[in-house]
Amino acid sequence: MNTQPADDLASKILEKENSDRQEIALLLDNYLGKDDRIFVQKTQMGNSEAYIGSVTLEWLDSRVRFASQMPLFRQKFDLQTNNIVRDDATIDQIIQRPLDWSRQAALTQYLAARKSHKFPAVLVVVSPPWVDNPLADEWDKNGV
Repeated sequence: MNTQPADDLASKILEKENSDRQEIALLLDNYLGKDDRIFVQKTQMGNSEAYIGSVTLEWLDSRVRFASQMPLFRQKFDLQTNNIVRDDATIDQIIQRPLDWSRQAALTQYLAARKSHKFPAVLVVVSPPWVDNPLADEWDKNGV
């Protein structure tokens, strides 16, 4: 019984699979090996597009800010409450409850003691570069 053709076919299939794996690895290294990119899955519900990804707390801490820290809201920030003032001008831009800073110490201790623990989803809004530039033409003379 001659198994040579079957062996050749199996060998070619394995060779192709290995080649495909190497190509995918190169593409992933090329696109994900940069600090400004993360791997996400795109989802859609109705007309709303969203992306799901996973990052470390260190990554999140170094790149993501609370809405209250964005230049967009600097004129409407209440230093006594550490929150954005909710009024007619800001209410349409804020669809989020005020931050509860009272749990900050307990949550920090919890996460510091448990390396593998995490929080559930975080809503992150990606803004165009001009939002972080207070001198951008898009801002008026009052920085709003």
